[in-house]
Amino acid sequence: MKNLDLKISPLANQQLDEFYAYCSISYGCKKADTIYVLIKRTFNDFCIFPGMGQIEPLLSDYPQCFRSFTQHPNTKIIYWVEDNAVKIALLFYTRQAPEKLRYTIENRTDWICEPPSPPYGEQK
Repeated sequence: MKNLDLKISPLANQQLDEFYAYCSISYGCKKADTIYVLIKRTFNDFCIFPGMGQIEPLLSDYPQCFRSFTQHPNTKIIYWVEDNAVKIALLFYTRQAPEKLRYTIENRTDWICEPPSPPYGEQK
């Protein structure tokens, strides 16, 4: 079986850089390097095992079928599989309010499709 391609959103790249900077200050460069490498390795693992993460219940109404995987105790990787590629949407710090995940998907990135349309019969 062929491995899937990996595509990382600009938002996820920015968040990964910010997370690395935070870890460097908080834990030191060596620990930050270790965490960074583990996260990048997990990205590559998704290409081999795309179903590794669970379906993210807060984003279940999107057509992408978002999945989440908790790599670090406080960090979720949000991704989906489409067109023979694993697409990393963002990194989510789990100590935030869960509603912020949906807000981030809808408002902080244009890399992801439009929000889901309202159910039949409902008007905006």
